[in-house]
Amino acid sequence: MSITFLIIIITCAISIPAFSKEQLKEDLLFWPYIIKGRGQYYRFLTNGVLHADAMHLIFNMVSFYSFGSVLEDYLYKAVFGEQARAL
Repeated sequence: MSITFLIIIITCAISIPAFSKEQLKEDLLFWPYIIKGRGQYYRFLTNGVLHADAMHLIFNMVSFYSFGSVLEDYLYKAVFGEQARAL
């Protein structure tokens, strides 16, 4: 499983339930005052995977997949070399 696909799964698993649960969305949004006051540092990550609606999520995931898989292949070859991918 590629890292790109794993990120897409995590993003969908967080965003889709938040579409219908307003409290969940509020608990994951980036609010600096609440982060500092309550120590909810997870909000630094969770706000990056929240999406406003299904079309927003679909468009972003298709875009992410199209460049993420290419970038992943490029970085793999740059770090491990050309022959390492064949193993």
